[in-house]
Amino acid sequence: MSYTAKPLARLQVVVACTLSAIAALMFNTMPTFVIAAADGLSLNDSQLGALSGMYLGGFALSALVAVFSIRKVSWHTLIRVSSLVSTSSFLLYTMIDTFSLALVLQLVIGLSMGQLFAMVICYFGDSAQTERLFSGKVFSEILLGAIMIYLLSAVIIPCAGFTGVLLMFAALSVLVSFATLVIPARALPRPSVAGTQSAVTSLPGCIALLALTLSFGALAGLYAFVEVIGQDAGLTATQVSTAVSLSLILSLAALLVTARWGDTLGRMRVLVGATLLVLITFYLLNLPQTVAIFFAAMCTLSVGWNIGVPYHMSIVDQFDQSGHLTVAISVALPLGATLGPPLVGILKESGNIDTAYLLLAGVMALTGAVFAFLAQKAERESINE
Repeated sequence: MSYTAKPLARLQVVVACTLSAIAALMFNTMPTFVIAAADGLSLNDSQLGALSGMYLGGFALSALVAVFSIRKVSWHTLIRVSSLVSTSSFLLYTMIDTFSLALVLQLVIGLSMGQLFAMVICYFGDSAQTERLFSGKVFSEILLGAIMIYLLSAVIIPCAGFTGVLLMFAALSVLVSFATLVIPARALPRPSVAGTQSAVTSLPGCIALLALTLSFGALAGLYAFVEVIGQDAGLTATQVSTAVSLSLILSLAALLVTARWGDTLGRMRVLVGATLLVLITFYLLNLPQTVAIFFAAMCTLSVGWNIGVPYHMSIVDQFDQSGHLTVAISVALPLGATLGPPLVGILKESGNIDTAYLLLAGVMALTGAVFAFLAQKAERESINE
């Protein structure tokens, strides 16, 4: 960064992390949401895929607009409007029974949540200790997603069906409006750098953003099919889901470690460790699968993914002089999540899962090297300053 960033108060961090977790909640609980929607609206597989795609499209479009607008608008107005629009959409959702209206509402919900997600990334990017803040952000999203998946599956859907799911989302959307009590009214100023330094550092920032898109797409592509891969290898659905769930819990613990002691560990160690863990995943998945091997693969994937992404985001932010690239992270993540799974699905369906593993491993190795190089570059520039 080109200015001295200020640390945030703990309450501000907690509220902002909660906002981000609510904004990403539909994406993180999408498999459970679409199962409930299938029963509630009598939808087929293609229609369910369209619901998911419409939400993600609205989310990405909204985040793209935020790249240019988030520093100009009132954050309090944005929070209130997003809360009102999303709450109203979820309540209206309970009154419809047609697929076309559901598509429209999914788009509107995605538009409202994308703005909140981008705002939190901007807020954290303008503050001190971005790695720690981004780690806390990812931690809160995983934690709320895991809690909600359990509540929806075990309690809400059996008792109240799809309507209960929608009312739960509406209640959480109402809570969003209270964030104005803590979140500042506008983005912090981020002065541009005079002379040639801005031009020099903008290219590394763009490269980091591209690497983030590719790496997140590769990870999302693999993660979308891990349950199918496990069951195809002869494991039961219960064994697979248990392994995935336990690996997420382990990744939460790893996130706490990096958030608390990341400075002590050092950025380079975390970056290299995260990349190696993901690469080990591909090796483990190529072995004859047992419960233990599959569980180990899910652990290396979840931990490597979730401790690495916050550091990837912080590198984008460090080379961002205008403040726009940091906000563009909110576009890069859903874009990668949109592109990765279809590519892996095509390769898997054609019987080329080994080719998919090789391609994804290559992407992760390449982007891991890029992030390591950029981290060293950022450290050298910091020393020279």
